[in-house]
Amino acid sequence: MIIAQTGLHKVEVAQSGGDALSMIEASTQPFDCFLFDIQMPGMDGIDLCRRVRSLQPYRHTPIIMLTAMTERSFIERAFAAGATDYATKPFDLTELRARLGMADRLVQAARQPVAPQAGEHAAPSDNANAQLIEGADELKIDLTDNITELVALGNYLTALSASAQQSIQVFAVKASGFALVLRRASAAERNYILAEIASAIHSVLRPQGYLMAYAGQGTFICVSNSSLPANPDLVESEIQDSLDEKDCVFDNGAPVDIVIAVGHPIQPGLVNAVGVEDLFSRVVSRAEAKAKAIISAPERPNIRQMPNVR
Repeated sequence: MIIAQTGLHKVEVAQSGGDALSMIEASTQPFDCFLFDIQMPGMDGIDLCRRVRSLQPYRHTPIIMLTAMTERSFIERAFAAGATDYATKPFDLTELRARLGMADRLVQAARQPVAPQAGEHAAPSDNANAQLIEGADELKIDLTDNITELVALGNYLTALSASAQQSIQVFAVKASGFALVLRRASAAERNYILAEIASAIHSVLRPQGYLMAYAGQGTFICVSNSSLPANPDLVESEIQDSLDEKDCVFDNGAPVDIVIAVGHPIQPGLVNAVGVEDLFSRVVSRAEAKAKAIISAPERPNIRQMPNVR
């Protein structure tokens, strides 16, 4: 009723998750935004969110979760399932309208995609969906419960309580050399290489729990659930080893030369005081600085201890 009274939206209501899926399947015109209550009989809103995200036309459609649950576990599960935003009951009408406005801007931006210029990373903003380059859909297929979109990752951080923000680490992983991939690779090759990089990150961060988003130009922003001081050099080395084991090559057989750089993590604390955009810019800058340091460093000899042979 609140949304319909604004006069800007046509609202359709489903009584359950199953009814919602039936309505989506029967609709001849795609829905522009979804609002899902988390607690529902039968299929809950988080499962419904995951089901909707598996439908190709709704891979990037804004999904706002509505709930009275403020526990961190519910928030994490909702965003891991693909939620774009999170609103708690009782509703602040001004805040709810603001979230709907954000969703509307995402829809409009998706209809007018703007690709990032070469050498620039996509800035976290309301039109981040439109700035995702090739590979986003394929990444979502393989890592549905861990990779989200840049706007959603920012909303996840702001949805956390101040104490919860103190127990996470935010950092960026930069794939140095990806600019060359953008220049010479086909769309299919870029998809494949991005998915392999994301898979390598996933293999290292999965044990401690994480969410990540692709920020463009071979850079991923990661939120780790670990409250322990992270060792970026160790994480960097493990991701590099995992990627090297994949032996990525272009279609012509030429090897893909990617060097992984992990910036020093930031414990965000009060994200609202710093601002999500500033936080993301800081972690990306740290990863880019690390990448430059790695490239400019003198190459060290690759010395390995060999077993004694008699």
